[in-house]
Amino acid sequence: MSLNQTLDASINFKSGFFPTSAPSTDADRWNFMNGLWTDGSSMFYGGNGYNAGTTTIPTKIIYPGDSDPTGIATGGTIINDEWWEFNASSGAPNPPGDRRGLMSIAPGHLMAGSMICTDYVFLFNDDDSSSYDNVQNILNIADAVQILYDNSSDFPCGNFIASTPELEPVEFSVFPNPSKGDITVQLANGSDPVIIEVRDMMGRLIHSEISQTASTQLHLNAPAGVYQVVVQSPHSKVAKSLVIQ
Repeated sequence: MSLNQTLDASINFKSGFFPTSAPSTDADRWNFMNGLWTDGSSMFYGGNGYNAGTTTIPTKIIYPGDSDPTGIATGGTIINDEWWEFNASSGAPNPPGDRRGLMSIAPGHLMAGSMICTDYVFLFNDDDSSSYDNVQNILNIADAVQILYDNSSDFPCGNFIASTPELEPVEFSVFPNPSKGDITVQLANGSDPVIIEVRDMMGRLIHSEISQTASTQLHLNAPAGVYQVVVQSPHSKVAKSLVIQ
């Protein structure tokens, strides 16, 4: 996920046959970076993205789902049909297997002696839930990370340097502990927004939210047990145990 640059093209590929398989030459990679297949042909919205059978509308982003309501990838053409991997094979899901991809940011003019700083984040979710729940959790995490990024200057591009100085980890307390489910997370240092998560001992996400205040009240509807309260700032991630009776 690109945090501070506009996405220009995104394409994925798998083992298979030219021209939708992995790029192997510089020309192949250049085409992929421009949202084209390796033979230089346009990607078309719908189906497998290669044949203009489902639609004849070119797109530079594959499987946008419902993430492009204004039709940026299709040059302003708004398509009501949501295009995902589960309907890309003549209306049926694509076969499961290895997936790899490439995305590129919008091209621009880079003058001599100037530089561009880009921040990216790699997101994942592996809760023991359905695949659709995992997808929704990823979308929630993406929104939270973008808000955290937009409201902080502690990321590399915020200071426009290649690295940030070592900073103290976030300090917080959780009370009451043990509790019946109503707890307060109190930050002791830092002024940046933080992501607060509560996970069970299997690592499954119970609660997640962004806090921009020193004190946050959580109302957890969770069975009795031991949990982890995780507070993540732009430069640290700290966990503490919580007992719910």
